[in-house]
Amino acid sequence: MEPIICSCKFKIGYVSADKNFFHPNADIVAHYSIPKENLHPAILNIKELNGSTGVGIVANSADCSTQLYLPQMITDGDKQYIKSGEASGVHLRYKCRQRKPWYVTPCVAVPDVILSVFGETPKMVANKGDFAVSNSLLCGYLGGVSPEQLLCRWYNSLTLLSLELNVHSLGGGSFVIIPGEADRISIIGNLPQAKVADIFFQLDEAVKKSGLESAYALGDRLVLQDIFDLSEKDIGEIRDSIDMLRNWRNPVRRRTQVVIMPVPFAAIS
Repeated sequence: MEPIICSCKFKIGYVSADKNFFHPNADIVAHYSIPKENLHPAILNIKELNGSTGVGIVANSADCSTQLYLPQMITDGDKQYIKSGEASGVHLRYKCRQRKPWYVTPCVAVPDVILSVFGETPKMVANKGDFAVSNSLLCGYLGGVSPEQLLCRWYNSLTLLSLELNVHSLGGGSFVIIPGEADRISIIGNLPQAKVADIFFQLDEAVKKSGLESAYALGDRLVLQDIFDLSEKDIGEIRDSIDMLRNWRNPVRRRTQVVIMPVPFAAIS
């Protein structure tokens, strides 16, 4: 096991200040004749990567239709669109007041991977569509590893256990990941490169067909068992520890929780 920050650094995404103005729909784009050069493909929230979207663990260019208004050159249509924003008071928003010009969103970057923020089984996706990502998600920037390698190391129960040990919860046990905590998550070591493509494909198919839980379970078999030689008993103990910690976050369940100490990472490094 090693801290994920050795391979990937997490940051928050861009802050637009007004969802509607800075993410114009197709009708608005057509009405103001906004050129495509002034629009950047973007992912606004996890809903665009979940559910019936058909997105597994790869976000390709055709998977999401949201566009971030990010003007590079101001046409007559842009001038009219910017005036419409001022008429609606968008330029008076706190974040917009800090900008010059107010209509250009700062700190827009394209991450290598995208991580959901809420939920105890977070979704990590390879950003193959070169999307900019809003601050509703975490942006991961890789160093020395491919997105495929990182995701194959991510999807297994050891990651879920490390999440429980390092990520805080809100009132009522709600789970939320922030960049500093994401950096402390530990994941399994590098996999043999020859196995990565096949494991990645199987994980992607598992998410599409059966959801995130099935991908983490599949990673237990393909990675923890087949590559790192953990036994079914070992994996069962890891899963029991995850359940114990999840229940501990829930104030109702906590009152009846039987205490079982989590498996220490040192025992499985």
